[in-house]
Amino acid sequence: MEIFIIIAFMLLLAFIIIIIAKGNKHVKREEEKKQILFYLRNDVMNKSERIFFDILKRELDDAYHIFPKIRVEDFVGVKKTGVPKNKFFGLRGRIKSRHVDFLLCNKSMRPVMAIEIDGLSHKSEKAIERDNFINILYEDIKLPIRHIRVGSKFIDEVESIKQELLTDYNLRA
Repeated sequence: MEIFIIIAFMLLLAFIIIIIAKGNKHVKREEEKKQILFYLRNDVMNKSERIFFDILKRELDDAYHIFPKIRVEDFVGVKKTGVPKNKFFGLRGRIKSRHVDFLLCNKSMRPVMAIEIDGLSHKSEKAIERDNFINILYEDIKLPIRHIRVGSKFIDEVESIKQELLTDYNLRA
């Protein structure tokens, strides 16, 4: 009989501990709600990117779709055949959280050019390494990339892009 009392007491104790633990989780969640850990940014582009985007949009008119800040993984895939699974995920990891400043697509939504606005953030050793990887990647998949330096004359850069797109289109037609 004594053993049943001990078991009943232990079950009651376990029940009380579970209720207290659940209550603490609820309190913790309420505390997290009070702390706002995220915020809505005012713009998805910095000032230089926005100026370039406005010029690009005006000059290209409706001839191309312009996608700002698009993830590389949205337009670059990793081949699954002939690649070991562990290597596949490693390769995918190299592109999945990267983005390009602007992706130009033709009317059929095929990517035709990537554009990077290179400001001070592109001068660090890590950024140079990233840019080199991206340049080689785009070369391998035959997607032209243009690096536009902050401080350059954006209207001239956009005009050069327009000419390159027209030349490429005429060569393919």
